[in-house]
Amino acid sequence: QYTPSAGTTDPLILVGVGGAGIDVLGGVLHRLHDRFGAAENWPTVEFLALDSNARPNSARFREEDLERVQTVPIPLKSAESYSERAGDYLKWIGRRWLYNIARDLTTSGYRPLGRLALMSHAVRVREAIQSAVSQAVTRAGTADCTPRVLLIGSICGGTASGTLFDL
Repeated sequence: QYTPSAGTTDPLILVGVGGAGIDVLGGVLHRLHDRFGAAENWPTVEFLALDSNARPNSARFREEDLERVQTVPIPLKSAESYSERAGDYLKWIGRRWLYNIARDLTTSGYRPLGRLALMSHAVRVREAIQSAVSQAVTRAGTADCTPRVLLIGSICGGTASGTLFDL
């Protein structure tokens, strides 16, 4: 439980990874609404949602929450699209995994495919994290703060279990 002490302005960044992580973010947002009301009354907290599922992540949140929630889809690509950079990926993933990508381009609960989804979109994820940190520091009102980042996800699925250790 996050309870800031008097004068504390250190921002908090919650990163929800995969379906379970994004569901937890939704629960935290609901509790913030219940406790503090409008977003301008909230503590300094930013949200980042990463998922390889094709359904839009932004649809999981209320419209008014999207100012604080940054969604970053990290879908898998078809096996053929990985062939150009296969040498980069084959250092840590077996070739058979590239050809086991489901037709719906989801991780299907497989950890190596979750990591592949993250590595395929690493630049975009890095930029999103940097953006969330800078927004949190701006909301805190001082550059003299240390943002805390909490990663939320389940190691039982594909997306989070394959990405949490690399994030």
